[in-house]
Amino acid sequence: MPSTNTKYTFDAIILGAGASGLMCAITASKRGFSCAIIDKSPIVGRKIRIAGGGKGNITNLTINSSYYTSEQPNFCKKILNAYSPKNVLYMLKDYNIPWEERKHTQIFCTVQAAKLVHALQNSCKENNVHIALKENILNISHNEDLFTIQTAQSTFHARRLVIALGSQAWPSAGGTDLGVRIAKQWKHKVIPTRPALVGLILPQKSPLQGLAGISLPVHIQIKGSPSFKDSLLFTHKGISGPAVFKTSCFWKDKAPIKIDFLPEVNLSQLIDTPKHSKNTVFSMLKTYLPKRFIEKIIPKEYHNKKTSSLCKQSRLELEGFIHEHTVTPLRTEGIKKAEVLAGGVDTQNVHPHTLESKLQKNLYFAGEVLDVTGILGGYNLHWAWASGYAVGRALRP
Repeated sequence: MPSTNTKYTFDAIILGAGASGLMCAITASKRGFSCAIIDKSPIVGRKIRIAGGGKGNITNLTINSSYYTSEQPNFCKKILNAYSPKNVLYMLKDYNIPWEERKHTQIFCTVQAAKLVHALQNSCKENNVHIALKENILNISHNEDLFTIQTAQSTFHARRLVIALGSQAWPSAGGTDLGVRIAKQWKHKVIPTRPALVGLILPQKSPLQGLAGISLPVHIQIKGSPSFKDSLLFTHKGISGPAVFKTSCFWKDKAPIKIDFLPEVNLSQLIDTPKHSKNTVFSMLKTYLPKRFIEKIIPKEYHNKKTSSLCKQSRLELEGFIHEHTVTPLRTEGIKKAEVLAGGVDTQNVHPHTLESKLQKNLYFAGEVLDVTGILGGYNLHWAWASGYAVGRALRP
């Protein structure tokens, strides 16, 4: 650890030792820039290490801007196009990190993601990147084309400053709002942040309460947002699971959510199937859905009705219960449970090719601190790699 009042000067200083900060430092240092990474954490790549159950959901083979939410939806296109999933796979190959493709074209390491972090850290060392950990930033200023970062132990100077500090989501992994606070220092507007990749809490009177532990494949959508087919998990407070995590990226207060609990089955056709003509509604549905779920979602007056006796109105009501169940969550499970935050530094004042501030020369942003949020499935880590690479390539001599 540097002694008190130690002074350093670099070509570029990167705040944040996560995926975007590490990628930025490696890319810039290979271009001949002297770089320092500053972070308050005692270790680098903290979120990479624990993502994907410790195997790191590193990227996704299907990357495009439609899987991201932002006030400027097209902002991330150029950055994503310049650093594709193939680039991430090349990186894994270079570091001898084995990987596998899982459901929904997700890419995971087949070893602990900590090995990837160690490889990134070694690459930093090989390229003379100075990594300063356990550094609490006290003040940041800019005078005569020089940024000065004052920490409890040291003073750092550089002509270029990169903010790659993430967000305050996942505080147990070290998340803070320092990045957006620094952005505000240079008059950057911040889109209000909200929890994403998180479960949703339902009203107590919702028929979906009391189903904790049940998991179902569903088709889920918020009006005006992308729809998702994935599994939904009922919790003691509401709904969770991959389908809900993806939907939560687009959910805002009081927005109703429509859920199809039998996305692969047409209920009307099912009722007309000859083999079910003598069945009750309950006995027919229990072949496809858990009994406890049917008891909660379907009114009791339908349970013992023969499918052959259902009138048109009854059929429509049943289809509504199953295929178009609408619920309005009360709120999300909050920042402590959220894996990321939607919102962040407004991209209107950030150059889309370089991620340099339009308000302060030589100030750059990378990763989650920006108002670019991906759905569940490796999209946020890919944005971190891609944005860190973009800044590393964009730093001017």
